[in-house]
Amino acid sequence: MFLKRPNLQNTIRFCESLSLNDWLRDDPGKDVVVPISKGVGNKEESRKFYAKGAGNNPGAFSFQGDGSHDTVVDTMELTTLDSFADRHGWFQSKPSIGLMKVDVEHFELEVMEGAVRLLRSNLIKMIAMELKR
Repeated sequence: MFLKRPNLQNTIRFCESLSLNDWLRDDPGKDVVVPISKGVGNKEESRKFYAKGAGNNPGAFSFQGDGSHDTVVDTMELTTLDSFADRHGWFQSKPSIGLMKVDVEHFELEVMEGAVRLLRSNLIKMIAMELKR
């Protein structure tokens, strides 16, 4: 499973990459990665989604705006990783999650606050994340 960054341009690139690398298949239930269009945070809510600054970085989007150079591009639905895992029965079925990658542009704390139960469950073998000041 993969809760993708809710940025249409990046989502298209991500799905193209999955398909080219045979990680996205037409066989139901046999996908290695399943993209899910939802943001994650520390509570379930709708939140404004901002383009950060005036650059051409397609990854420069965030749920946190600073008001100076940010443009609201959409409103996105957020869930918590704990709620997501609970709705999909992970705490009962105990799937093995080899890698959880978190790349959320200054929203790391909120994502981790919404994943306390999942993190304590020992379902995740490795976590990769980028932290910025």
